[in-house]
Amino acid sequence: ALDRKPLVSVIVTGAKSEGEFSECSRQVSAHSVYENLEILPAGFDGYDAASVSDAVRRAKGDYFVFLDVTVAVMTPQWLEELLMFAQREDVGAVGGALYAPDGRVLYAGYALDARTGIRPLHQGAVRGDYGYMSRLTIAQNVSAVSGACLMVSRANYDRVGGLSGDCGRELAAADLCLKLGRAGLLQVFTPFA
Repeated sequence: ALDRKPLVSVIVTGAKSEGEFSECSRQVSAHSVYENLEILPAGFDGYDAASVSDAVRRAKGDYFVFLDVTVAVMTPQWLEELLMFAQREDVGAVGGALYAPDGRVLYAGYALDARTGIRPLHQGAVRGDYGYMSRLTIAQNVSAVSGACLMVSRANYDRVGGLSGDCGRELAAADLCLKLGRAGLLQVFTPFA
């Protein structure tokens, strides 16, 4: 359950034009039941760390959602689900399940791997699969969540210094999650957002 309904700033990343941003904004508004939100673009140059940082400075919310322009909202309560975890004092970042148009899992959290660095969990699994030990059906702690749909409180974002440099969306998100983890906070994947 939500403690309160704070302003959430949805920062749309990856848009290459005003029209692309507007379509994403319309889709988010039409498919979200959470009403206390603002939606703003992080520039129109694809994914650019400086533009994301500028959008964060302009954002008024107590919570940020970094949302890639290509992500389509499928669950009307997605913001409530993310916020339910992000409001916990022991949680840093929260991410939802992201699917390709064919229904296969694109992102369901990341694990640290000694051989490959970060490894996507359950990538390629079919929507409706339970996953290894039913992990696609439960909210859980992971090493990192995808930068394509990531919620973090303003306080925790500022606490660890925000996103780092131009290393691309996924590595920047992983770095943010690892910094939050070093600060003693959990990163949560929820299949319900």
